[in-house]
Amino acid sequence: MSAPVMRLSTPSKAPSTPTAQTTPSTPQTGTWQHPRFAEIARRQNATTFSDRNVRSVVYNVGSLFVCWIGENFIQSKLPSIIDLTSSLQPYPQYIYNLLRLLFLANILIAILPLLRPKDTLADIPLTPAQRSLLGLPASSTPPTPGS
Repeated sequence: MSAPVMRLSTPSKAPSTPTAQTTPSTPQTGTWQHPRFAEIARRQNATTFSDRNVRSVVYNVGSLFVCWIGENFIQSKLPSIIDLTSSLQPYPQYIYNLLRLLFLANILIAILPLLRPKDTLADIPLTPAQRSLLGLPASSTPPTPGS
């Protein structure tokens, strides 16, 4: 006869009641953008004179100065180069003038934000809170029901 076999079982974890996952009541921040945000940013940057503009002006003025110094150096210290390029005249002067024109155009483009009037973005429908966050003056037109 065989002896009865006793099985020991490990106590199992009692089933727990599932808990509902809580979802945040507010939407995730930082993901929503105004549908016309790209246009708003572009138009605001067009009238903002920043350190980038100052750097551009300084670099281009410096480049004009270096070109002027270089031209004077070549004319006074290296006249043999001028003699060698005499057969290419007037093309070196054209290239030099185009280079100066490029630097002057870059300077003009960099200072344009100083010359442009401040854009109030009146044609873009924004709430008063959005306008204040963007640093814009309050709109003189009353908000429409659809905006």
